Amino acid sequence: MAGAVALSCSADRRGTQRAASAARKARLGSSALLRELKTVQAMVGRAEALLAAARAFPIQAMTDLMEATDIGGDRLLVARVRLQAAAAHAAESALRIVEMLAADAGATAILEACHLERAFRDVHAAAKHIAMSARAALSWPVALALVSTPGDARFGG
Repeated sequence: MAGAVALSCSADRRGTQRAASAARKARLGSSALLRELKTVQAMVGRAEALLAAARAFPIQAMTDLMEATDIGGDRLLVARVRLQAAAAHAAESALRIVEMLAADAGATAILEACHLERAFRDVHAAAKHIAMSARAALSWPVALALVSTPGDARFGG
């Protein structure tokens, strides 16, 4: 699971870096570089904020899981479920980021010559991993409410 989260966040980081290199170009019919447009600057700022949050949640969840491993019991179950939620959140954030960047880049983003296209594909592939599925993100609050014993098969135990 940690590897899938790392792949998602690193692909996402490459997406923002590739969008920055694409911003050195001008849109058709305009002499202004993309990086000079306030809308593009605002979008890149939002993407950076989403990326920071997507990275912070799994790190905190993994820290909590490591601490809970020593204690065990319900705290361990909660920590394991939170890590699954963090992975799903990272994937969903990465998807949002590359989709924002691709939408702002326009038709250029779908060309294989555009580095953003590769980041877009990588993030979409990583998000398909079972550990980062939307099902995992939606089911974790219910799981915390319904499951009272560690070792439940739904949480890999």
